[in-house]
Amino acid sequence: MTLIFRKFRAAVIFLWFFSLDGSQRKNINAQIFHQFKYLVAHSSWPEEFVPRHDSFPLSPFCRFPIAFIANFEPCYENLINLLKEINKQGPLIFVTNDDGIHAPGIRLLIQQMRKMGSVVVVAPDKPLSGTAHAITTNTPLRLKLLAKEPGYEEYSCNGNPADCVKLGFRIVMKNLPDLLVSGINHGSNSSISIIYSGTMAAVFEGAMVGVPSIGFSFDNYSQDIDVKPFADVVTHIAQKVLDEGLPDGVCLNVNIPDVPRNELKGIKICRQAKGSWQEDFDERVDPVGRKYYWLKGVYLRDGDGADTDEVALENKYVSIVPVHFDFTSYESIESLKSWEGNV
Repeated sequence: MTLIFRKFRAAVIFLWFFSLDGSQRKNINAQIFHQFKYLVAHSSWPEEFVPRHDSFPLSPFCRFPIAFIANFEPCYENLINLLKEINKQGPLIFVTNDDGIHAPGIRLLIQQMRKMGSVVVVAPDKPLSGTAHAITTNTPLRLKLLAKEPGYEEYSCNGNPADCVKLGFRIVMKNLPDLLVSGINHGSNSSISIIYSGTMAAVFEGAMVGVPSIGFSFDNYSQDIDVKPFADVVTHIAQKVLDEGLPDGVCLNVNIPDVPRNELKGIKICRQAKGSWQEDFDERVDPVGRKYYWLKGVYLRDGDGADTDEVALENKYVSIVPVHFDFTSYESIESLKSWEGNV
């Protein structure tokens, strides 16, 4: 194929691409850029993605569809089909949780996300609250297909929430999603509870590979809670992230207060409250005389200001805390520099 014809074809696609509205262009850019980054990160380049012409070396502009097509001419047809499919079906959304595939919270989340785009669900086959970022390495992981139709796939998994995301991205899906949503958790994940949360572990998994990710939790631990009145809150926040994105490495911890919908005052962007669990154990004895224990505890909040997620929830606001997986205490590095040296 001559260079002139390839450039002409690229120009035609360029004009088509920019005839779309802003949200459609952003969605297509994100889909292809996520796919490109994922292939590079996992060194799993299929043959059709190997550049054929030295005259089109990789450039920083490969994140845009037209330059991507020019650089990888052999996969032209596949990419055009991908663009058309994305434009038709909307964003690709991944859904998971830690309360299990049958929990009311995830059923509502699935229902709302299906109104917004194509959905893939991979969630634990049983409740796994409090598993944090545990992964499964000593037993086989299994997926069970529960439903499949155009624009929707649903699987249960015998692993933890983090396992569900890893399997979902590497095994179930061909491309990284535009959005990951986890929840809706039965119980708050505000303050220090975030570090125990399987809901938020799934969110961190998404953020670590560049997928905009949100964890939703409702401040009530009952499995019989009715979260349907807050469906519009979930949709509103998810759409905001799809439209505007998130900073690199940042994901959202969203907590919804347990109040009647008509008493909800709005949304607050907050910082994580300082607090801790005062823990105790309920000691019991089984029928053969052996002791066993149930963990219990009470959450204690430090009085650290009015701009925290705990205060927002108390005052009937949805709290949104931007969080990241970089645990470095940057402010401490300089003060500890004196420790450096030979040992």
